[in-house]
Amino acid sequence: MENVLKIAALSLTAVIVSLLIKDKNPVGAFSVTFITLLLIGSFLIPRLKDVFDAYIGAFSGVFEDKALIGPLIKTVIIALICRLTSEICSEKGEKALGFQVELAGVTAGLVCAFPLVKTVLRIIGEV
Repeated sequence: MENVLKIAALSLTAVIVSLLIKDKNPVGAFSVTFITLLLIGSFLIPRLKDVFDAYIGAFSGVFEDKALIGPLIKTVIIALICRLTSEICSEKGEKALGFQVELAGVTAGLVCAFPLVKTVLRIIGEV
């Protein structure tokens, strides 16, 4: 809980600083935002291992085929990366580029999720 509060406080501080210097120094405002993004990412990335280990443990009893866990995790990671990238592009006024990133993410997610869809269809066919 306290980590979320720290991240929120850092983000709000970065937003305020960025807004204050945006008119006089747009590159500096972007730098503040980007450095904050890197700081939060460096804080979260090591903790993702624990999250993935927990989910792999939880899904190991659900999936008969362990090879299906990989596509599930890849699909989630693709969705998160594309959502973040799309939001950054849209925020900076490049909505068309953000839409293209979302479209690429959907396409890549569908390709990665194909083994899951195939397994679901097989299970439905057996019922």
